[in-house]
Amino acid sequence: MSEHLIPIYNKLPITFSHGQGIWLYDSKGRKYLDALSGIGVCALGHNHPEITKAITAQAQKLLQVPNTYYTQAQSKLADKLCQLTELDGAYFANSGAEANEAAIKIALKFGTSKGYTKPKIIVMEGGFHGRSLGVWSGSCDQTESQFGPLLDSYLRVPFNQIEPIKNLADNQCHEIVAVLLEPVFGKGGLLPAEIDYLKTLRHICNENDWLLIFDEVQSGVGRTGKLFAYQYANIKPDIITTAKALGNGIPIGAYIASQKAIGNFQTNDHGSTQGGNPFACAIGLRVLEILEQENLYENAKKVGAYLQEKLTNALSTFSLFDKVQGKGLMIGIKLHQAPKNAVTVGLENGIVFNHAGKNIIRLLPPYIITEADADLIVAKLMKCFPHFS
Repeated sequence: MSEHLIPIYNKLPITFSHGQGIWLYDSKGRKYLDALSGIGVCALGHNHPEITKAITAQAQKLLQVPNTYYTQAQSKLADKLCQLTELDGAYFANSGAEANEAAIKIALKFGTSKGYTKPKIIVMEGGFHGRSLGVWSGSCDQTESQFGPLLDSYLRVPFNQIEPIKNLADNQCHEIVAVLLEPVFGKGGLLPAEIDYLKTLRHICNENDWLLIFDEVQSGVGRTGKLFAYQYANIKPDIITTAKALGNGIPIGAYIASQKAIGNFQTNDHGSTQGGNPFACAIGLRVLEILEQENLYENAKKVGAYLQEKLTNALSTFSLFDKVQGKGLMIGIKLHQAPKNAVTVGLENGIVFNHAGKNIIRLLPPYIITEADADLIVAKLMKCFPHFS
């Protein structure tokens, strides 16, 4: 542990040294079941042999060139994402926050192209889109800031409630250009959007010529049992943002967009020096191939449902337990009150998880888990619960 690390994070007194599959190992040789996978990142588990091969192969060829040139890896990944989503273009960044920043710039320019002077984006109360200033301004109900003025481009409405959005559309007192939401809340509590709600949002956006933007940074790339969670509603958004699992530990973010959304976005409107570098794109492409080859979409859906049922049955004996919510392997255990030292108790019992909000335990295990692994997660949590205070 270094005294020179700036204390942005409240680090726990454990140093992880390596991982294998669903397991993490610390510097003292103790092992932990990783039910968080780097906060939804290492979806294929640790040290997946095919990812290791892809990393080695691409590192021996090419790591970085300026984005003023084509690379095969970037082009192939863009083609693959557009094929899978039936959208028209892809842009690559280094993180989900960066992808979301680009998406809001697209939306705001979509508004200025209409002659709007103060274009607005509808966002959800309790939603989260990143910590860079632009998207942080529209996250987690920020109303004031220690960093100076926030971006004044957001209108907040309750999640899963369509009437407030209809009222904004009918009122016409704002220059609204888009609706931005997570189809499954991540940091906000692992709460899925209702299918009819998503379908109605698409209809409202069509009627009002708004862009529909889905932030699938956490829910995307197979986490819920489909490539993207919005696909359960059988609709098509104008922009999708994603990151996390796309690189399985290698930093990469992306947005995939319709021609309507990107039509006014021009050269030099946005950019990234290392975004979409051939190394990250080669790994992203291999991740998508492995998800298909190993049938991991179906596994995330099947084992996710199994784990949620087992958790509900097992934890209902504890008075602290409220309910399990989520979709696929994006799972939140909601408690009646915030537990103290829950993460530390988990580590003492050999399991890694974290919080989403004050009273929700967040589980984002790798997609490679089996039902036997899910049983082990439940057993370890059963040992933890009596010590949550």
